[in-house]
Amino acid sequence: MVGGVKQMKVLFAVSNEKISENIIKRYQKEYKEILSFKNVYYFDAILKEIQKDKSYDRIVISADLEPFSNNNYESIDKFIFEKLDGISDEAHDTEGNEISIILICSDRRTKGTSFLVKIFGIGIYNALLGTERSMEQVCKLINKPRVKKEAKMY
Repeated sequence: MVGGVKQMKVLFAVSNEKISENIIKRYQKEYKEILSFKNVYYFDAILKEIQKDKSYDRIVISADLEPFSNNNYESIDKFIFEKLDGISDEAHDTEGNEISIILICSDRRTKGTSFLVKIFGIGIYNALLGTERSMEQVCKLINKPRVKKEAKMY
């Protein structure tokens, strides 16, 4: 709490610290709000972090967080979906409110794919695809995440 204003807290799971630092800088410049944040680098680390700390407001995850040893997109998608499913089950604050998850999809994703339908089904309404995968869009969603209805239209 700074001067009566609750500081937003963001958990970043992106491939390197520079990305999250640049997003934070841009966000603070654009929205004049200070963010506190932490970086993790594995899907399992996200889960462990939100199990022990329920004070996050947003979780920003890059689908390209972990390198895969194969190009079998089906098994990669299955792995990512299972990790996201576990994370979304745990992503609640101390009062039981959902913590918004912002997913920066890999560049092969397009709108309307079954993967997007599946993540929508587990409550992930903030997926960024194609040209939307920008710092500006991530900042917008940190500031005001999509609600279910907006995600459906997206």
